[in-house]
Amino acid sequence: MDLINVILSLLNVLKVADAFVISDYLIKTGKVKWQPGHSARVQVDKLLRPHVLTGKIEKCRGYYRVDSKSTYQPHSKLITQTILNILTAYPQSIVKREVEVPCGLRSDIIALIVTKGGDAICVIIEVILQETPEYLESKLNKWNSYEDALPFLRELFHQPQIPCYTFVKHTELLTFLTEEICEL
Repeated sequence: MDLINVILSLLNVLKVADAFVISDYLIKTGKVKWQPGHSARVQVDKLLRPHVLTGKIEKCRGYYRVDSKSTYQPHSKLITQTILNILTAYPQSIVKREVEVPCGLRSDIIALIVTKGGDAICVIIEVILQETPEYLESKLNKWNSYEDALPFLRELFHQPQIPCYTFVKHTELLTFLTEEICEL
């Protein structure tokens, strides 16, 4: 896949990101041999410019977005960074951002994290910035009482074999994955 298609695919997953985080991901994953920093950001900007002109992506003040009305504020930046962390560590994973769930929820991230061995785990990730414990508890309770959660997740990922899912705060994701992936 050529570089612009890699960037466009990444942006379609992230929905909203700036050129710095896109270039950083490309460098970390070995897709480019650029030096980090301003020059790498400029390279991403150059590659994305024609797609902005055609309307495929939207250039906002300091960031790009695709199929989203999200602004690139602290909560949104944390969602983007969490997705990038998942994709860097588990590149075969399927990640969905800001998913509207039929039971009235909107989850920050729902991911089917796929290990190098091909095992997978479905994780609902909430990015915590100013949310209260009561708010998180209510979201968890709503997921736990949602009888069609598994059918919804299977359809979302087009995977008939999702037997369960788990709910994780983004601050606990690395620890959870380290412990859970070891058991897979």
